Amino acid sequence: MAARPRLVGRRRGRAVDALHGADRDGRRRRERPGLPGHRHARRERDPARLRRRARHPHLPGPADGAGAAQHPAAVSESCPSTYDREQEALETYRAYVNQRTRAQRGEVPWSSIGDFFTEDCVFIDPAWGRIVGRARMADFFDWSIVGLEGWEFPEMWTMADGDRIVSFWWNRLPRSPIVDEDRHLGAKR
Repeated sequence: MAARPRLVGRRRGRAVDALHGADRDGRRRRERPGLPGHRHARRERDPARLRRRARHPHLPGPADGAGAAQHPAAVSESCPSTYDREQEALETYRAYVNQRTRAQRGEVPWSSIGDFFTEDCVFIDPAWGRIVGRARMADFFDWSIVGLEGWEFPEMWTMADGDRIVSFWWNRLPRSPIVDEDRHLGAKR
C-alpha cells in the first residue's frame, strides 16, 4: 500500500498535499496570478497603447488633455446623431401617414403603403392573423379594406426614440359616436 502524503492544510475545503502542491483528489493548485510569466500577470505598459487616443480622435475622451469630452454630435460627420435618426424616422412616418390618408380618400390603392415596410416584415392583424412579407401585406391591405370605406384614422399622438416610432390613433367608423371608436397603438422601427 502506498504511503499517504502528509497533509499541511485545507484550501476551500480540500486537503492540500505538502510535497506536490496537489489537492487530495490529485488536482494541481493554480499558480497565483500576477507572478511574472503567469497568464494573468499584469502586462507592462506599452507607450504605443497610451498614444492610441491621439490616433483615434473620434473616440470619446479628453479633448486636448483638458479632460473635457467632445459632444457626441461633434464627434464625427459619418456617424449620425440620435436626433438625426429620430428626424429621419419621423419624416418617414409622416410620409406613411400621408400615403395612408391618400389611400383613405381613394386616390391611391391601399397596397401602396406596403412600400413603407421591409421585405421580411410581419404584420399581425387581430381579425385576419399573421401576414409575413411585403408582397403579401400589400395584397392584404387591398382585400382586407373592402367594405370598410369611409373609415377614418385620426392620430392622437406620436413619439420617437432613436429609430423607433410609437403612435396612437383611432379607427373611427363612419358616422359613429366617440364611444364606438376602436383604439390602436402602433410601433414602427
